[in-house]
Amino acid sequence: MFRKGLFALGALLLMSAGVWAEVYQIPKDWVGKDKTSDNNPVLVDGKAMWRFDRLWPDDAYDSEAYVPMVWAGGSWVGKDHNFAGQPAASYSKSTLTLNCRSQWGGGGDGDGNKLPALAFIAPKAGKYKLEGKVMAEIWEGGGVVKLLILTRDVKKKDIAEVKVLEFSKDKEAPKPQSLAETEVTLAEGQELILTASATNANTGYTFTVAQFKIATAE
Repeated sequence: MFRKGLFALGALLLMSAGVWAEVYQIPKDWVGKDKTSDNNPVLVDGKAMWRFDRLWPDDAYDSEAYVPMVWAGGSWVGKDHNFAGQPAASYSKSTLTLNCRSQWGGGGDGDGNKLPALAFIAPKAGKYKLEGKVMAEIWEGGGVVKLLILTRDVKKKDIAEVKVLEFSKDKEAPKPQSLAETEVTLAEGQELILTASATNANTGYTFTVAQFKIATAE
């Protein structure tokens, strides 16, 4: 829990357990230019900090699969390889939304998983922690859906796994999970990625992360 606040370059300074932390949040007014990737990534104090990508090929562990999304009047979507409105990503009222679909088959755009991703580009080297409550809605199909938390080193073309949160819909709706206690050490410019995967084909699902933020950690 953070207390007391004042603004600093690129971040909000808040106190937690007697220690000041720099807290980074997606800009509330982040919008783009229709059907382009203009303003993606969004700049904070002149430096790229947040970016929405779509994965194609649909492999979250392929560093070269991350391609900036384009603006579609309220959310970010894939430039191509879309199917029935997925992939899509947005941020509103402190909530991150990733709208996903597993492969549908049938050829054409139905092939391949429709996966959005959020990238946080570390403004400086150090340890970071995530906060937020993750909820999964499986609105079509079933099986297990996963929120993947990864690091990406663009220069080395390297992806490393930090944590995987799994959700399934059996008799009850999936229960929310917390991002608290999720920490990672990043070099300046290294990326922290949130993306998705599903075990079953023909599954439509949405991840939301309420009160989403990233903060420096001791």
